[in-house]
Amino acid sequence: IPWEQDTRELADARMSYQYFYTSEVTMRKLLLLFVAALFVVACKKEVNHEEVVMNAARQYYGYLLKGEYEAFVDGTYHKYPVHASYRSELIDNAKMFIAQQKVEHDGIADIEMVMAQVDTASNTANVFLTLKYGDKSHEQVVMPMIKKDGLWYMR
Repeated sequence: IPWEQDTRELADARMSYQYFYTSEVTMRKLLLLFVAALFVVACKKEVNHEEVVMNAARQYYGYLLKGEYEAFVDGTYHKYPVHASYRSELIDNAKMFIAQQKVEHDGIADIEMVMAQVDTASNTANVFLTLKYGDKSHEQVVMPMIKKDGLWYMR
């Protein structure tokens, strides 16, 4: 019949359009997912390990300068629990160190963090700092640090 149309060709045409449309929607979803993942990765703030370890060293020396010797000693890493008498000796040593610096250099006036070298594989670091004394002299020292259970300790 000439006025009738072969619907098989139309069905094939519709099927290919539906395939193209679903393929396009899938590609849009994948592209959107990729852009979202890229955005999340780009917005993730990278941890500055050097800054973190220098802040820990600054905190420990701050304890020492403020006379909080117990807190300073507690910032030292020990593989095993420290006996009370040994801890007391460490506190006395910190007090003697500050007293000695007062006699020899009019005390420690300021501490300047210079730089840090961090080895993230071994969770160790060396913090280079400058002790500025009351007599205007200064001395650069290295503070070895170790990271245990997410916290930095002096070695």
